[in-house]
Amino acid sequence: MLADTEDNYSDVITHTSGTATQVDVAVSGECYPPAVTWNITQSLVPFSATAGTPSANQSYTLGTTTATGDITVATTAPFELSTTGSSGWLTELTLPYTFNATVYVRMNASAASTYNAEITHNTADASPNAFSISGTATAPAGSYAADLFFSEYVEGSGNRKAIEIFNGTGSSVDLADYSIMKQVNGAGAFGNEKVLVGTLAHGDVYVIVYSNASNSLKDELYVDLASSEGFMSFNGNDAIALYHSSVQTDVIGIVDQVTPDWGKDVTLVRKPTIITPTTSFSFDDWNSFAIDTFTDLGMHTFTPGGATEYVANPTFDPPAGYKTSAFDVTIATETVGATIRYTLDGNAPDVSSAVFTPPLNISSTTTLKAIAYKDGYTPSSIMTAIYTFPVDVSNIAALRASAQGATVYRLTGEAVLTFQQAGRNQKYIQDATGAIVIDDLSGIITSTYALYDGITGIAGTIALYNGLLQFTPVANPGTATSSNNVVTPAVRTLATITTDDQAKLLKIMNVTLTPSVLGTFLATAENIVAADASGAGTLRTFPDADYATTTIPATPVNITCLGGQFGDAMQFSPRFLTDIEAAGGTLDTPVVVITQDGTDVVLTWGEITGATGGYRIESSDEPYTGFTTVTTTSLLTWSGTAVSKKFFRVIALP
Repeated sequence: MLADTEDNYSDVITHTSGTATQVDVAVSGECYPPAVTWNITQSLVPFSATAGTPSANQSYTLGTTTATGDITVATTAPFELSTTGSSGWLTELTLPYTFNATVYVRMNASAASTYNAEITHNTADASPNAFSISGTATAPAGSYAADLFFSEYVEGSGNRKAIEIFNGTGSSVDLADYSIMKQVNGAGAFGNEKVLVGTLAHGDVYVIVYSNASNSLKDELYVDLASSEGFMSFNGNDAIALYHSSVQTDVIGIVDQVTPDWGKDVTLVRKPTIITPTTSFSFDDWNSFAIDTFTDLGMHTFTPGGATEYVANPTFDPPAGYKTSAFDVTIATETVGATIRYTLDGNAPDVSSAVFTPPLNISSTTTLKAIAYKDGYTPSSIMTAIYTFPVDVSNIAALRASAQGATVYRLTGEAVLTFQQAGRNQKYIQDATGAIVIDDLSGIITSTYALYDGITGIAGTIALYNGLLQFTPVANPGTATSSNNVVTPAVRTLATITTDDQAKLLKIMNVTLTPSVLGTFLATAENIVAADASGAGTLRTFPDADYATTTIPATPVNITCLGGQFGDAMQFSPRFLTDIEAAGGTLDTPVVVITQDGTDVVLTWGEITGATGGYRIESSDEPYTGFTTVTTTSLLTWSGTAVSKKFFRVIALP
């Protein structure tokens, strides 16, 4: 029996089943009062205070009758409890069962807002007791911003674009009331509206980056939103506007005036004394920095009216970034006597958050946020450091199957380098389970590798680029762990190349290419129509390859290549000129005997049925990079002066 009030209770339990006779069982019971009763006398009224300063204390009396266990008194921030009224302020108190005295209550809010909570009381053998409390915190006059405003604008290289919004209003703000729009080329109506989501705490910033940018900032640690929508594709003469409840409140850029490149290749940071958003843009309100300056992105220094009473922003040592082992972090502020409070779950810290005391050990991926307080000072901005630890994966197949996004993966197995190019510092790696392309525009990998070197411990994030899975490194893996590995190309037809073949070394036989108007491979990347017996396909050239300006073969060729994809279409790309060989049909492979006759090397082989085109002799110093044609003969032997060539092969031609 479970009853809320003391009384005598009775009822009937009824049993029925199909056509069976109903059976009733009478039950009854008595509910006695709890063994423990509360003796609470309170007349608390709503609290009021200035944000950042504790309210005046209020109090109530608390006791029990016949309690036998500890008493727990609890509330929620920004309200705090104490048994002295001068120290020991907490959101939860544990009191002895003999407690019969005064409990003090205060409101200690860091942001202007209206707050509601309960004070709850619990002990063994007693019904819980609770009553409501409330309060209002107001912003100090002249110390807070009138509304949200843009605090940073980045128009960098490779379409590295970002905008930052700052909340200095003194209270948390619901971003659903805000949106961003863009005016194109300084003319016409603002469009490409983006309605924001989430809540922005006082002192915090909201960072948006252009997710389609080459080497975009979307994997950086301070990003709240990565978007490819139109409002983020701004250039040096596109104005960006912030709207509050559909009213334009703040603008970056010159509106209704085609001023070429006013904001091109530049980072703009709002001056710390600015407290009011404005639709009349002025460079006087902004500090200008060189292209690709990101030092202040993710935070904003805010000192309205040149105020000096703000606590200096916390700093982190070591700074945010990629880590491979546990470490201790130190949080500091230049303001002597300030208290630093922090969170480890990504939530904004406030006066109820944990106080920083070293050591603070970090051993897994963690979003660390900190804010500093000091009596008589305005709190600092909320600072963020994200420490990223890798998730280990044993092979490339497991890597390709992992979730895309900001998670850092470390490939513990060895992968072999099958191609690299200067453009974007790209590298193609492969193991027995699969392959992937490393896209390294930032030049994170500084070690030098030779073709077919083995690399171990590559770490980074994965993301799709137009259907192609790419691996973006976050650290340099170090020197090669092996060399001169052998990777045998997988034989495919144009119809059998699949997504699983991305970045994999392949070989496609008897491919016919359709030459362009010029009849030669271009120095830039281009698509060339290809066909084999299975159907049509696309050959995608690498820019500045060694086959640039050479003649596109008019006869069928066998092509060693790397699998690729763009959208839903599969592609293949030869690495070198030696990857493109005249097709040898489907004839048997000659078995070659190599001997030496004085200074000559002699090759002999048996006749191959169907070799009406004779036999092509090829040689190489390094077979991993391909072979070059020496001559074609109709004989079953060939000899030539022995030079530096170490490898020869013979191909039967139909």
